[in-house]
Amino acid sequence: MRLSGEKQALTCRHNSASLGGRGAYIGRVVDTEEKLAALLPSLKAATWVAVDTEADSLHAYPEKVCLIQISTAEGDWLVDPLAGLDLEPFLAALAGHELIMHGADYDLRLLRKHHDFVPKAIFDTMLAARLLGLRQFSLGHLVEHLLGVRLEKGPQKANWARRPLTERMAAYARNDTRYLKLLADPLRAELKARGRLEWHREACAQLIRDSSRPRSSGLDSAWRLKGSHALDRRGLAVLRELWRWREAEAIAANKPP
Repeated sequence: MRLSGEKQALTCRHNSASLGGRGAYIGRVVDTEEKLAALLPSLKAATWVAVDTEADSLHAYPEKVCLIQISTAEGDWLVDPLAGLDLEPFLAALAGHELIMHGADYDLRLLRKHHDFVPKAIFDTMLAARLLGLRQFSLGHLVEHLLGVRLEKGPQKANWARRPLTERMAAYARNDTRYLKLLADPLRAELKARGRLEWHREACAQLIRDSSRPRSSGLDSAWRLKGSHALDRRGLAVLRELWRWREAEAIAANKPP
């Protein structure tokens, strides 16, 4: 399904004007308290903020947040939670903004679980694309379709706990937020034109609520797998002990079960 109007009207150019006055490109890794402190004033004053995260869920158990990517009109930053930073002031600054995100569900759950962070509002570009009837709504497809930029998929499954990050990993991570503002603007305009902007606001608010509910970690519920309702009491007892053994082995090996 095509968005209304000519394709050109929905295609943003990746230049300083469309990025809100961004001049020379800035791409920085924030891995010291001094760098984080230097970032905070511009983050608080930003007119828009895009956010994404990277975790090591394919390589470690339990997973951890390994990178928080942010983009503003001034540039892109990779904030390193593994560097032992005090992230409370940083997260407080983020909380003052509507955050532009893409497919925010997993990121929100990670930030809630590991950093007790819940944003006040988000604009989810994937939800926007779905509400507009687009059949393909991955970040890569939207960036290529609307902006004419092809993103590399390579490091998607990399071990994000690796330090230092390779140049390829850093470039991939920055691209996860670098184009979100450029996507959000035409998507927001099209939602408004079709009378669906309020639907999107409600869907984003519900996503925040759902993601901010802590999932039960109690053994009485976590081990109940699909089909376990058909087991008798002896079978359930065996399943529970197998689940406990699997969890202990996964944690000891630091590998996903």
